[in-house]
Amino acid sequence: LYDGSYRAALRPRPCPLAVCDCHIGYVHLESLPLYDVFAGGVLERVPAQPFWPTPP
Repeated sequence: LYDGSYRAALRPRPCPLAVCDCHIGYVHLESLPLYDVFAGGVLERVPAQPFWPTPP
């Protein structure tokens, strides 16, 4: 991390996949209600409400 060698990897490049199957892409599929699930946290994929009940 400290020698800066990672910087070469930080460049724009196209995705090599013919079909998107990553979880980031699925967030934006209009056929899934994920905008409702993640509300304002779509980019970070932080749910608007917890999926599991909190322990008493």
